[in-house]
Amino acid sequence: MNLGAPEMLLLGILALVLFGPRRLPELGKALGEGLAAFRESSRQLSSEFKRQLEEETAVPPAPAAIPAEVLLGTPIQAAAPLAAIKAEEEKTEPVTEPSQIAEMVEAVESKAPVQAEA
Repeated sequence: MNLGAPEMLLLGILALVLFGPRRLPELGKALGEGLAAFRESSRQLSSEFKRQLEEETAVPPAPAAIPAEVLLGTPIQAAAPLAAIKAEEEKTEPVTEPSQIAEMVEAVESKAPVQAEA
């Protein structure tokens, strides 16, 4: 809306004629309060939309790595599945002796090849 001084004057005179000099201040006050309430509501709605958008697009934090010892118990218990996989690959009996499992754990930790005993 592009209202200049002549248009504003015409609207003022029209409002004065329609509502009278006594009711005009009351109507102005009610109009101001209504506009203030509308602005506050639109501000709250806008901030709520922004908050929800940020929650939906937020990247969740990466979970911390959990050591195998925590999940499977001691290092020897954690290496037991590795021994079973190696035995399956070589078609041999699974290694169940704690000393053999300990050797496998050390080999995995040092990245050295594992020597399977037959």
